[in-house]
Amino acid sequence: MKLQPLYDLQQEITRLFVAGSKFAIGDPRLLKHVAVLNKLGEKAPVFKKLATDLEDLTKTDAQQSSEKLLSISTLLYSILYTQGEMTEENVEEKQIEPIFNIADVITDNTYLQLKPVIEALTNSNSGRLEVLKTAYKQNVFNDFRIFQYVDSALGDKYGEMVNYLQETIIPSIGGSMIPLLLHSFAYDDRPQNVRRLRSLGQLQYKDIRKMCDHILSEKLPNMQAEVINILAQDQTNEELIIKLANDKNKTVREASYRALAKLNTQKSLEKLKDIYINNKRNSDLPAIAEALSTIKMPFYFDEVFREINHTFEAFISLDVDAEDKKIATASEKLNTVLPILQNKDYPEVYNFLSGILTNTKFDGLTKNKKSSLSYNFNASDTMRIIISCFNTLDPKKTLDTYINLAKEISDTDWKYPFWETYFKACVNAKYTKEKIYDAFSEQYKKNIINTTDIYRAYAQEDDYNTFVLHSIQLDSRWIPLLFKVLEGKIESSNTYNLSCTLDILNMIEPNDSKRFNDQLIQVSKKIFQLPKYNHYKATEVFELMIKREIPNSFEQIYSILSEYLKSSGNYSSYFVKSDVWSKFPKEYAPKFRELYNQQKLNTFNEIADKIENQ
Repeated sequence: MKLQPLYDLQQEITRLFVAGSKFAIGDPRLLKHVAVLNKLGEKAPVFKKLATDLEDLTKTDAQQSSEKLLSISTLLYSILYTQGEMTEENVEEKQIEPIFNIADVITDNTYLQLKPVIEALTNSNSGRLEVLKTAYKQNVFNDFRIFQYVDSALGDKYGEMVNYLQETIIPSIGGSMIPLLLHSFAYDDRPQNVRRLRSLGQLQYKDIRKMCDHILSEKLPNMQAEVINILAQDQTNEELIIKLANDKNKTVREASYRALAKLNTQKSLEKLKDIYINNKRNSDLPAIAEALSTIKMPFYFDEVFREINHTFEAFISLDVDAEDKKIATASEKLNTVLPILQNKDYPEVYNFLSGILTNTKFDGLTKNKKSSLSYNFNASDTMRIIISCFNTLDPKKTLDTYINLAKEISDTDWKYPFWETYFKACVNAKYTKEKIYDAFSEQYKKNIINTTDIYRAYAQEDDYNTFVLHSIQLDSRWIPLLFKVLEGKIESSNTYNLSCTLDILNMIEPNDSKRFNDQLIQVSKKIFQLPKYNHYKATEVFELMIKREIPNSFEQIYSILSEYLKSSGNYSSYFVKSDVWSKFPKEYAPKFRELYNQQKLNTFNEIADKIENQ
């Protein structure tokens, strides 16, 4: 006998939680469940109790209905969790006892608190992830009334939010999510069912292996890939995963490669090594390389490394006049296999990566006109991959390697990222400010590194993936170099570099620095000579002028705006929404309205509104 009526009842209970328990009085949609529950009560008394409570709810006054509704919901939830999805006919059943006490699930959350979370889980508006993160910090997700919405949201198209639910929310809820996941689960390859399977595996659902075996017997490649991930948690499944690595389906094979790396046994790595060396499918190579890149390779590293070296030798053996397709194919293969060297802290890896950066044959191919076909080959991709490899190795050994490389590496464009990475490594190693200037000032003067590189080396990344500079220690010899950025021409493509320069100088220049304060005014004027979409950057300069308490800063800003904001149309919302306008004295509101009357630029009216509404 399926327990679908219980899930239908759960929907009605949830509706009343949202609409209000007072609407339960005489509700025919509830009453129709009473007879069904009484029938179920012939097999288990707990269903009879649920039927009685439900009938009482439809007769309870509004003041007591909320408590009765919560009691019914708790009991229903406990039954669903206890019963699972099926109960067999003609089988004597044990007395069913709810596994939760009411105290375990009652919370102080009101539906005013739950409503934004429910909306975030059911709508498609922006900012939903932040709502969920805030709710998680407030322990809102310990409220069982949210659980079904969490389950439904696994079908959402916003991947970042779904990942947050799977990685943080559902594990925090724990086993209480299992009955809901099972109820919604179906054996098809849709993403939401793959996600439910993943969560059931994470929550260690007792019958997960039965589900996995069934999926492997069907043509469900996406689900089978998730099954393989679940199986990889137990080394006793090694033989099965090795067999699946030869599957006809590409999705299944690629999942098996990742699983072999996850197992990380001698036998699994031998299989993965053989797959790499004997691979005949070019389309499989990225997945094989990715799997190999995640492990230290305690077995068979020499054989894998030898194959990577063969790929590099094949590339540099090409003649510079070889046809485009041949160069593109060889370089693409090299960039595909290089990431394998991640996490391989062996001397030959340091030497090999350094050798690429100093190899004259490699340089010759990258300078050839054919290699400028960025669709097929980009040497900067090679540089990026090499840096990503070094970032997984020992920091001290890596820095020693960078020091040696700096003595012989050529100043070609595609190698510029090396200097940025080397600079940050020196900062992390706590080099003195004098030593850092001596090592990198020449590269700065040659525009091999810029202020953005300096800024990011000292800044910290926040929760919003932006870099924030809290402090910086720079040799005073940097100051005239930084001022040259402000004194030179400002390009639209380099306004971020300008912002970094302003932030650094603001930290190291005293408030009474006339040179810097004068430059702030000049920089704001230069910004207004750029295309209008860049003009919001001027508000950053205005913020600094006010923060540094430059004499007559408000009047100077007003004067700059009256002179430079003369084009037709409105400015970007970023310009108008800036907090800088709320810092203006209120007497400036009528002055900006007068500017509007003179120039008919609505932005002046919007600025006046911001000043008046502060």
